[in-house]
Amino acid sequence: LRLIANRWLRAAGILLLLVAIPAGYFLGKKAYRPAVVQTPGVAYNEITVPPGERSEIALADGSKIWINAGSKLRFPDRFNAGSRDVWLDGEAYFEINHDKTRPFFVHTSDLNVKVYGTKFNLKAYSQEDIIEATLVEGRVSLETKNAISNKVEEVFLKPNHKAVYLKKETQMISSELI
Repeated sequence: LRLIANRWLRAAGILLLLVAIPAGYFLGKKAYRPAVVQTPGVAYNEITVPPGERSEIALADGSKIWINAGSKLRFPDRFNAGSRDVWLDGEAYFEINHDKTRPFFVHTSDLNVKVYGTKFNLKAYSQEDIIEATLVEGRVSLETKNAISNKVEEVFLKPNHKAVYLKKETQMISSELI
C-alpha cells in the first residue's frame, strides 16, 4: 500500500512540474504586453520589461523605442495635437521622427528631454543618482529646474555628446564622446 502511495505522489509531482513550468513561462511573458492605464480622455500603455529582457515598440507617429531590462515606459495610444509625451523609468534607445508641430518629450524622475527628431539613448533609473543622455544624431535638450532660481534650464547636446545629470548636486555635465 505504501509503495502505491509513493508512486502516486511521484506521478502527481511530475505532472505538477510539467504544468507549472510552461505556465510560469507564459505568465512571465505577459509583462511585455502593454497594460492600459485609464486617465480621463486618454488611454495610456505601460510596458515593464523584466530583468534580462528587452522590448521594442513602435509609437503611433512611427517613432521606435528599444526598452532595456528593468525599465518601464508609459505612453498614450495616440498623441494629442500639441505634443508627444512619454514617461521613462529605466533605460531606452529612441529613434524619434521629426514633427515641427508636435514636439516630443521624454519625462523622467528629475528632468525632461525635448527631442527634435533624432536618435539617442537615455538612462534614467529613478533609484540611481545620475541620469545619462547620449546623442547619436539630431538634436535634444535636457530641461531641469534650478533649485535656487526655480527657473527651467535647458542644455543642448550635439551629436556624439553625452550629458550626465547629477541628481543630488542638481548639476549637468556634458562631454564629447571619443
